[in-house]
Amino acid sequence: MIGWFPDPYPDELFYSVCARYSERMNYKKNMHVCEDLFGESFSSVYLYLVTRLDYLITSLPAENNYTADRLIDEHTLLSFYSAFHPPYLIKMLRDTMKQNNPKFSLTKFGIFMQHRNYLRFCPQCILEDKKQFGECYWHRIHQVPGVEICLIHSIILQKSEVGSGHHSRGLVLAEEAVKTKINNSLKLSNVNFKHFIQLAHNIDWLLKHQDVIFFGDSIRKIYIKLLYKKYGEFNFKDKTSLAKLINDFREYYSPSLLKILQCDFGISSKWLIDIFILDGKIRNPLRHLLAINFFESTVEDFWNTSLEYNPFGTDYCPCVNRGSEYFQRLLIKDKCQHTDYSNSTKTVAEFRCICGCVSLKTDFNRINKHQVPIVTNKIKYGYPWEYALKMLWQNQEFSFTEIAQYLGVSEETIERQVGYLKLPLLRKMPNK
Repeated sequence: MIGWFPDPYPDELFYSVCARYSERMNYKKNMHVCEDLFGESFSSVYLYLVTRLDYLITSLPAENNYTADRLIDEHTLLSFYSAFHPPYLIKMLRDTMKQNNPKFSLTKFGIFMQHRNYLRFCPQCILEDKKQFGECYWHRIHQVPGVEICLIHSIILQKSEVGSGHHSRGLVLAEEAVKTKINNSLKLSNVNFKHFIQLAHNIDWLLKHQDVIFFGDSIRKIYIKLLYKKYGEFNFKDKTSLAKLINDFREYYSPSLLKILQCDFGISSKWLIDIFILDGKIRNPLRHLLAINFFESTVEDFWNTSLEYNPFGTDYCPCVNRGSEYFQRLLIKDKCQHTDYSNSTKTVAEFRCICGCVSLKTDFNRINKHQVPIVTNKIKYGYPWEYALKMLWQNQEFSFTEIAQYLGVSEETIERQVGYLKLPLLRKMPNK
């Protein structure tokens, strides 16, 4: 058991906590720190994550209130990656961070990006940390791939000489690293600066919401909804539509920004299209965040977006069943959306009336200021309509054409329904 362990500062990287412990206890070698904290002589402290946290928790003084999950959620980068990965994989990773399961290695999970070669810091944060806490520390959000600007001070982060590899120089204090003046060559245009600020805001939200899960079919449906909102309709089999989406995306983000984030359209030029088609194939958080921002949304709004989409309004629509006593009465409330992903993402609405009529259509008319489907494609007519056909069919005064006009369908439909209902052939069928 260790007698003392430093309390983490707000948004402090766990690597930084261990570095402060090592400095206070005056360890000479990194392997001795790891042996005391994690029960093994080789390093368990990675920049992004950590292992054998359960061992550390049991070694802390009894009065501590820390848990392995709390350290993972508040002082590692797991919540940045976890939102766009399968829950079962994140659970395995979390268990490995707690117990260091020998069957799994953090480096073999394949979810981490290697954008950061060196630890980053904000010069203004350094000054304020020293004033408030008497020392500075490595901020967690400054080390996340894609964060180039400090959210608090809106200034470009500086690159330190401390390599991000867990074995590069052992545990290095921020206090020591920032003493060396570093020339930051990163230059951002006003547009790129704005995009990086928005990206940092979204990443900060992900770090603070550990239970968010976007993985699965639900995220694809939200993307489709945002695509409707931006373009009205979209056909993934149309090369012109695909080219327009990619070109609009390239115009929205500069090539330099996409290159910095490793999200350009080089070898993997299809990643933007795959977001809308394939469930869970794109797991790079930065690519999702860029897509969300492209649709003028935030990751918080994205999380709160309802999958219910009402392109046809929320008011009641009139009944379109001419064979029903409810014809043109405002009775249709049940309107749901369908999408044929194998063909296009054009919106298809299913209207269900209490009379039993179910219509499915993508073209619309307006009746009494209400948007309703053109009734040329019914998938179910309902008992009232069938009853009206039977009554009209038995009345010899109505011709075949007049019955079709009265019920608002084609003569071919009447012919099919007569056969379906097994009505007697009381009149001559129309010539084909």
